[in-house]
Amino acid sequence: MSDPKKIAVIGAGIAGLSLARSLHGLADVTIFEKSRGVGGRMATRHADGIAFDHGAQYFTIRDPAFHAALEPAIELGVVEAWSGIIGLSSSGARGIVDEGHRWPRFVGVPSMTALPKWLSRGLDIRLGVKIISVEGSAKHWILKTESQRVGPFDWVITASPTPQSLALMPESFSEIGRMASSKMNACFTLMLRPRSFKLGRHCAIRYDDEVIALISEGPSRPQRSSLPSLVVHSHNGWADRHVDDALENVQAIMFDRIAELLPDISKDILSCDIHRWRFANVETPSEGELLVDFENGLAACGDWTIGNRVEAGFLSAVALSEAIGERL
Repeated sequence: MSDPKKIAVIGAGIAGLSLARSLHGLADVTIFEKSRGVGGRMATRHADGIAFDHGAQYFTIRDPAFHAALEPAIELGVVEAWSGIIGLSSSGARGIVDEGHRWPRFVGVPSMTALPKWLSRGLDIRLGVKIISVEGSAKHWILKTESQRVGPFDWVITASPTPQSLALMPESFSEIGRMASSKMNACFTLMLRPRSFKLGRHCAIRYDDEVIALISEGPSRPQRSSLPSLVVHSHNGWADRHVDDALENVQAIMFDRIAELLPDISKDILSCDIHRWRFANVETPSEGELLVDFENGLAACGDWTIGNRVEAGFLSAVALSEAIGERL
């Protein structure tokens, strides 16, 4: 029996973790992640005794395959429903109306990172390793980091945001053109620690505003700290125009706008932090969901191949793993 194929997956977000889980047992899979933890945009930052879910605020489960994959996590309490009411504030309407939603919203418990951590169990993940380039030749690929060269690998699969994937993949990758057709947007996130402020009966409010897109309340989420906390996402278009601005300037503009939207908040903030997401939203999915080059042993997956949902990252990974698994 021949040795198992060696596969390198770049990126430990939902897509990368789901792909590795699907291929685990069929090949020798290693995940490389530049950050200190798994999850990508399913992220949590701890400060002042509060776990701020400062990336994706929730996800939906629509596809039967995604539901089947997450059913054990739901049974274990790793995932729970977030049942609060989201409000909609429009410049053309008076007051805040309730958002109607067809699909239940889910979150990781006790933080959004709980789900990616659960998905990562038993996988070979190298954290804090930034891949600079992919070198070599077909099915004999070397990953170059700042201090070493790792490999060879029969397959290299990037599960990172589109611009990062494009910067890494060799020109010989036959799907470069379709991958480049995807467009992603930036986002800035404020993490606020109010003394006592609440959004009233809403767990979050979406705004039709040039600067602010969403304000979400932390304690409304299941099994979170009761200490008041708010996560504020900027509008993606506004973030694109200011993505390289100094963070302190962006923070000041966003906070001033929040004070206009919620006047009572101005004197109630104990602390404020900011995070810059360069690739937070999928504006345009790639032209074609399955991006795989069997001849060279190169592939790419991610939510950006399908659409702007956590579930899209999973579905992209599963489709790719099935295609590659048939060849292993």
